[in-house]
Amino acid sequence: MSQTAAAADQPKVLIAFYSRSGVTEALANAVAEGARASGAEVRLRRAREVVPPEVMSKAPGWREAAEAMNAKYEAPTEADAEWADAIVFGSPTRFGNVSSELKAYIDGLGGLWFQGKLNGKAGSVFGSSSTPHGGNESTLISLYNPLAHLGLIIVPLGYADPAMFKAGTPYGASSVSQNQAAPPTEDDLEVARFQGRRVAFVARALKAAGVTETKEGQADQVGQGRRHDRAAPTWSPWFSFVAVTPAALSARATNATRRPWNRATSRSSSVGGAALLKDTAEAP
Repeated sequence: MSQTAAAADQPKVLIAFYSRSGVTEALANAVAEGARASGAEVRLRRAREVVPPEVMSKAPGWREAAEAMNAKYEAPTEADAEWADAIVFGSPTRFGNVSSELKAYIDGLGGLWFQGKLNGKAGSVFGSSSTPHGGNESTLISLYNPLAHLGLIIVPLGYADPAMFKAGTPYGASSVSQNQAAPPTEDDLEVARFQGRRVAFVARALKAAGVTETKEGQADQVGQGRRHDRAAPTWSPWFSFVAVTPAALSARATNATRRPWNRATSRSSSVGGAALLKDTAEAP
């Protein structure tokens, strides 16, 4: 294979994470290691704090750790998400949910969501908690919700590798820091590396099928159905609330009864899993 062909086949993986003490950062680097080992180009990005420095100073070591990590990693951007064939989110648990720092980045992707530009990219998640039952799995599952809304194809881990029987979760890699910012164990890191390999494998298959390339407008997952192009939103923030009056509801109901249902425009397209991922013998 020529270098040009190899570059065209190379999946691009964005790993956007938030970490305060370095535990989730270590998992992020292990995911990146696994993805790179499978030939992916990787961008590691750390979400930024959403509170001012004076608030950070109240938690010993927070500000210093943030400054050190921010010097190593750029902040994730919309351009990073557009660039990627796969997006992997990583977060420590906050009351069984995603951290506000990573959530702020995800919420900022509303413009791309509105334009359908993330449809068909692969998506996966990983996380960490302080205690054994401190919310790892619920945090990972909560991150599946925005993946679905953004149109990403969710890539879980299942128990598809021997490492999964020693650590991690079927939803994504995880670690428990034992309330001491203890780093991930080698078993934790091996699950994260497997996650990177698996995401890269799926992203390569989706890219080869032409599914991951950034869309110019809303379209079906394989780019063959009717296009529903919509202009980018001009409002900010990305949610806009419109007053609904009884008169407006009545007018909408009247218009709906005048339009016959069109079977042709109601069809959905699909892509066969066997055709897309036929080389399952080597699938991570």
